[in-house]
Amino acid sequence: MLAEWSNPYEKQSPGQNGGPRAGDVALFVGDEAHYLWPEAVAASRKLIGATGVTPVEIGIGRNNGYLASSMGYPELARSLVKATLDELQESGARKLIVLSAGDYFVFNQLIDERLGISRPEEVELVELTRYLFTQMNAGNLVFKAADEQSFEGASLPYAYVDPTHTVRVPDRHDAPRALLHAVLVGPALELFWRRERAHPVGSGALKFTTPHLADHLTYSRLADLVQSGARLAITEDPASLNHLRKHADRFEVRVQGLYELLADHIR
Repeated sequence: MLAEWSNPYEKQSPGQNGGPRAGDVALFVGDEAHYLWPEAVAASRKLIGATGVTPVEIGIGRNNGYLASSMGYPELARSLVKATLDELQESGARKLIVLSAGDYFVFNQLIDERLGISRPEEVELVELTRYLFTQMNAGNLVFKAADEQSFEGASLPYAYVDPTHTVRVPDRHDAPRALLHAVLVGPALELFWRRERAHPVGSGALKFTTPHLADHLTYSRLADLVQSGARLAITEDPASLNHLRKHADRFEVRVQGLYELLADHIR
């Protein structure tokens, strides 16, 4: 599937969305957001658009290369990464926004350390949570706080779930929490496995190689959520959201995408 279709989910080649093909800012969509949690893509467009930017979307439906690298196929990983970097070069963008910590880790570190590929020096790499946090602090993006009447689930105790690959991206922890605080009433509860000690949910390579272990990693994260007293899990990574939602009913909790939540409360 990765070799033929550039993703492990659908027999469909990477495509385009009909948007601009050139611009100063590019957004890497990838396969996880495109196939597993497309709501994040629509919300991201709205959020970035609210800052006055229409990004060039690249890598639509294409794996970022992490899966192939993790499973021992470096040449396949290189071909996936190079295809995305070719799109980036063609776009002329000087800023690349990514949706998740995993995407950031790949384009910031993995491609160099494991694959011997350098990201163009002139291109700034930024995670969307950090981009939105910066824009909010600059006054370019304003959110309206939800109340219990207008936001379904606001009365539920909630916690931010640090997504898979969090520990590979130091200093990312405060931005999503600050964004969440700008929207929801009251402070978020904190899990025990959080920030620099957050372990992944089972959304990585293990779900293809050892699905039983992958499921139990997710069970552990959801059990931690319940132990904290929360009943609503909020995070932004599409793959983590997909895996949390897959098992949420087992723990009688709900799962909410951060980007969709934020997009619904732009002022």
